[in-house]
Amino acid sequence: MNLLLSVLFILSLVLLPSGNGQYNVLNFGAKADRKTDSTKSFLGAWAAACASVKPATIHVPRGSYLLGHTVFNGPCKNKRINIRIDGTLVAPSNYAWLASTKQWILFHGVHGISIFGGTLDGRGNGLWTCKEAKKNCPGGATIRLTIMMQSLTFSNAEGILINGLTSINSQLYHVVINGCRDHSGVKINQVKYSNIRGTSATKVAVKFDCSQINPCKGIKLQEVKLTYQNQPAQSYCKNVQGSVSGLVDPPSCL
Repeated sequence: MNLLLSVLFILSLVLLPSGNGQYNVLNFGAKADRKTDSTKSFLGAWAAACASVKPATIHVPRGSYLLGHTVFNGPCKNKRINIRIDGTLVAPSNYAWLASTKQWILFHGVHGISIFGGTLDGRGNGLWTCKEAKKNCPGGATIRLTIMMQSLTFSNAEGILINGLTSINSQLYHVVINGCRDHSGVKINQVKYSNIRGTSATKVAVKFDCSQINPCKGIKLQEVKLTYQNQPAQSYCKNVQGSVSGLVDPPSCL
């Protein structure tokens, strides 16, 4: 399941910094080997950037970085932090750890954060294999929402820019926005959903309910196959513009 994001949350004006401080996660001990827990290293880089009174950039070089439950807390001393990701952030392979955390990567109480590039790998394959086998599995779309897994969450955040980020293999939700005071200030552009297969917890499996003031644009659906209780599912579109390629079921309303 792949999701390519180019999303602008215009709750306030976002300005890109120049001549800002650079914080490389490798300098804080992160290992790009996919197996060493780099959570503390990423939080260390965040603490330094957040404490800077000038605009700052956190750089994640190429490679795969294992991250556990990670919370980037604000407010920060500056309101312009770039996070440039050239590599892949990987969730733990043991999906059971999410039963008590809900979120994988959480930004809380931040302002003026820009995320450029990179890939988030939620490693949800194991969970969905477990559910397909009808075993006792934590998380997923069929249980109460208090235990839902979210790959990337923004809570009480403003002025957030996401550009060129790819999210794959989420256990449930790719991106979640909580505590947004004005949903008309959320602008979504150039998002691609590709290679999505499975079942939906609701009859409306594909739903785009966008703002009339800031409609969704450039939405792309490619190779999507979703069913609802072994029956055809439905799609719903409101204030959205986009295109379809390949097999898309339920039939697209774009």
